[in-house]
Amino acid sequence: MLPLRTALACFSLLISSAAHAQEFIGFDRASFGKVVLNQKQSAAGSSDMQLELAVGDYNNEPIQNYSADSVFARMGRAVGRLDILTDSKVSPVAPCTAFIVSENYLLTNHHCVPGILDNDHVKATTIEAVKFVVGYVQQGVTEGTKIFEVNPVPLEASKDLDFAILEVFGDPSAEYGKLKLSDRLPQVGDPYWVIGHPMGEAQRISREKCRANSPAVSDNRLLHTCDTLPGNSGSPVIDASLQQVVGLHHAGSKRDSVNFAIPMREILSHSLILAALVPNVPVTSDLENKVKVSPATVRTGEVLTVEAIVPANCSPFLFDLSSGGKLTPIPANIFDVSKSGDGDTRYVNNAASKYGIIVQAEDERGEHHLGYICQKDGMSQDDVKQALRALRGVVGTRSSGQLSAGAYTVTYTTATYSIAD
Repeated sequence: MLPLRTALACFSLLISSAAHAQEFIGFDRASFGKVVLNQKQSAAGSSDMQLELAVGDYNNEPIQNYSADSVFARMGRAVGRLDILTDSKVSPVAPCTAFIVSENYLLTNHHCVPGILDNDHVKATTIEAVKFVVGYVQQGVTEGTKIFEVNPVPLEASKDLDFAILEVFGDPSAEYGKLKLSDRLPQVGDPYWVIGHPMGEAQRISREKCRANSPAVSDNRLLHTCDTLPGNSGSPVIDASLQQVVGLHHAGSKRDSVNFAIPMREILSHSLILAALVPNVPVTSDLENKVKVSPATVRTGEVLTVEAIVPANCSPFLFDLSSGGKLTPIPANIFDVSKSGDGDTRYVNNAASKYGIIVQAEDERGEHHLGYICQKDGMSQDDVKQALRALRGVVGTRSSGQLSAGAYTVTYTTATYSIAD
């Protein structure tokens, strides 16, 4: 008999560098893990395209200028500083900006993590650690701040679209909230706010003369006139009318006096994880309704009945995921297996099975999602772990869909049941 318990272990990965020039402001290694950074070290790029740019008069102001109840401060609570520690001798600690999009996920630029390793000026070969600093709104004041650990290996990332989704530990959204994402197509003159941590300092907001440029979108990039500086990379571009994120700020041009962001519409169309967080962005799966679990509510000592229909081309990894995020692998060999006429495989486990699934006293109460992912040929254990970790952020939103796992896209399907007291 199998209790439903245990969870996935975290893992990290060292990534080799490749040539790519960007601009960072760096800090001494002793600053890592602190709210207030000091001993700045420059690691600037030299091309026309820069990480950040002030447009005309600098209009980026401290968020502290506004009350804690203001819409600016409330939106800014979910935005934090992302500190990246590398083995660089030039700039060991490089700050970017990131923001909370779910209980477990942050969104930032790919050129921050893992792309800092591609920067010829930083000269790093390894990301040693990443931390997320939130609540830092007044320069030099650490009261009210918190620091969260971040997995340096993205769950999903794109160099072309310059985004990375990172797993953060400890659920900062419970205290600091999260930002909503929008697939709205930017229009000329749309009013924006950009909130971030320029130069690694306390949170600042750009809102004066901060709007979509004309044209608003060119070559799949959002053009805007919001002032930023190094450290703003990964800042949300917030539509002031919607109060939702419509772009991910990432670069600027000296020559054209304009800043650039990746439209959130474009990122959502390429990110399976983020698309699952937005109600009007469909995520479909051929596996929908392929798993059944009964009864709908069970108690300690009761046996679950599980039926999973697995397509012929699917190698299933079965699991149980609690609402608290605990994931339990379920061995396929405890199921009674039979073939259907159309080539699918039927996995059944019930009270008549040799090894049944019985609810134990120590199993987490509340909602559970039981199902499987289809493993692809060539997937490593790390790829499977990455897919299973990503499940925690999407299963509660959609019962079936797709997930990124390293170089692979895998489908998943689940059924829901509850464990009562």
